[in-house]
Amino acid sequence: MVEAWDEQLMWAKYHLSTSQRLYENFSNYETKRFLSGCLTEMALSATGLVNTILLFASQKKGLTISKDSKKRIKQFTRVCEKDLTDINSESVLKIFEIKSAQKHSPVEMLRKDKILLLDNGEYKAITKKRIGSLIALLEENIKVFEKQLPLL
Repeated sequence: MVEAWDEQLMWAKYHLSTSQRLYENFSNYETKRFLSGCLTEMALSATGLVNTILLFASQKKGLTISKDSKKRIKQFTRVCEKDLTDINSESVLKIFEIKSAQKHSPVEMLRKDKILLLDNGEYKAITKKRIGSLIALLEENIKVFEKQLPLL
């Protein structure tokens, strides 16, 4: 039987692969939907990774998972600092920050290989290169977690 954390890990990998495909196909079509979809899929994958780590910590260490999303993020960073030191929690938090800016932005434009978002009165530019590096970091975090599973 598949455990809850294992299912979340599977979904994190699925959304990561979708994000990678969108990123690779952007050069063929160069429409805003590809990079925008890439950000959405990255956020879903990061959410799956956070849920995986918290559910695993809950099962193995007895952690009580909060229902409040901000507290869950704090729990995630604490678990990463304490038990999973090789996981780059800052990259996951950066993905959530970008997704939040995209969600609250009234304007979203594509200029060459950049997405411009209006966040709290100032424009933020997210380049294709930055999205690619975040995808790579997210993939690395998932692989690191899988490698550390037997040790935990």
